[in-house]
This record gives sequence, structure tokens and C-alpha cells, in this order.
Amino acid sequence: RVRYAFFDRLLAAHAAYTCIATAHNQNDLCETMLFHLARGTGLDGLCSIPARRGNIIRPLLDVSRGEILACLAADGQTYVTDSTNLTEDYSRNKLRRRIIPQLEEINADVTDALCRLSLSAEEDESFLSQLTDDIDPQRLCEYAPSLRKRYIRRLLSENNIPVSRDRIEEIDAAV
Repeated sequence: RVRYAFFDRLLAAHAAYTCIATAHNQNDLCETMLFHLARGTGLDGLCSIPARRGNIIRPLLDVSRGEILACLAADGQTYVTDSTNLTEDYSRNKLRRRIIPQLEEINADVTDALCRLSLSAEEDESFLSQLTDDIDPQRLCEYAPSLRKRYIRRLLSENNIPVSRDRIEEIDAAV
């Protein structure tokens, strides 16, 4: 939040800047997806990191960390590693340092596989979101459970009401 607030101040101070490009890459996308899975997620969490959210763009989501480091090395460029990434004090680092290497023992291309899953989930999420836009609330009970629950989740979220699986299930049962 602090980092993005800083970027927002930069945008406000420099009218020529229209967006902020981050260096999130394939590895970050996979770590985020696994983090969402570990915490419990739906389809939206499988989408992981969006390529664009408002004025934030992430042009490197199709590039692996290894490819970026190789490019930097080839150009003789140095880079800085956040020292907190070197410890396992944070859940994300445990995923990066322990879980992903174990998954790579099962499938050396696990990063690519998870990125494909993310893209597929994003396409499905977009389609289901469009269907949810067309729901007639007067006929909500006639829709498939997944669409009803998406509609309920959206209503709760839009009205700043805490969203939980239990609350959605209760409302759906009432419908």
C-alpha cells in the first residue's frame, strides 16, 4: 500500500505520466496464485495478478525471473534484491524458497503450467462476470448456483458488506 501510494503521488506530480509499470513477472504470478490457494480462493484468486488494474500495468507477467536476470547479466546491469526476500519470515518467501522448488521436482515447468491455469481462469472469470452483469435480480433463483453466488458476492462487495463463503451460502439458501 505504501509503495502504490508513493507511485500515485508521482503520477499526480507529473502530468506526463499516465501509468505505473511494475516488474511483476511469471514467478510473482505463480507465487500469488499459490498464496491464494493456500488461503482459500475461488476462480478470481486463480487469475492471480492482473496485467492491468487501473493505472498499474505489469508488462513482464509473461517473462520469468530467470529470463529477466539473464537479460540483465547479458547487458552487464546490476539489480537490487530486497533483503526480506532472503528469509522465510513471510509466507510468500516460504512459497518461493520451499514449495515451488518441491513442485518443480514434480514438474520442471510448473511455472508455465500455473501461468496457463491463470490465463484460463482469467478467460472464464471474464465470461462469468459478463453473465453476472446480465442477471435479473427478480429471477435470481432461476440461475445456476455459481451465478447466483457471484451475484450475491458482487452485491455484498458493492455495498461494503464483509464477504465470506458462509454469508454467501446463507443468502443463497434464503433466495
